[in-house]
Amino acid sequence: MTTVYATAPRESADDLAEFLGERLAACMNVLDRPSTYRYEGEIRDRTGEASPFAKTTPETHPRPRECLLDERPHDGPCIERFDEDDVLHPFGNWVAGEVGDRRDRAPGTDGRSRRGLYAHGTNRSCGDT
Repeated sequence: MTTVYATAPRESADDLAEFLGERLAACMNVLDRPSTYRYEGEIRDRTGEASPFAKTTPETHPRPRECLLDERPHDGPCIERFDEDDVLHPFGNWVAGEVGDRRDRAPGTDGRSRRGLYAHGTNRSCGDT
């Protein structure tokens, strides 16, 4: 599983939910958090920023990255890729089953395991509480 992380203006981060409709991500989390950073010798704060996290696959990763680059208002944006190799198998299968063209899914990646989507047996999506 791959997670794409970025910093973005809050309004841009909210627009990234389109990743779900386009099957570029299985789940999005957006954390409201101002950025504090060193730039041109000064410590700066940027309020109104958010940190979107998109759960996707290594194969699909380039498209969310391209979309994030298109939305960035400045040069040198923070866009990072994390490749997780320690993910609960049912969750990883669910992500793989929800991203990309459903016809291309490998057998057994329909988003469900014998015990359900999550190891504790429920079938909630990542946005359910």
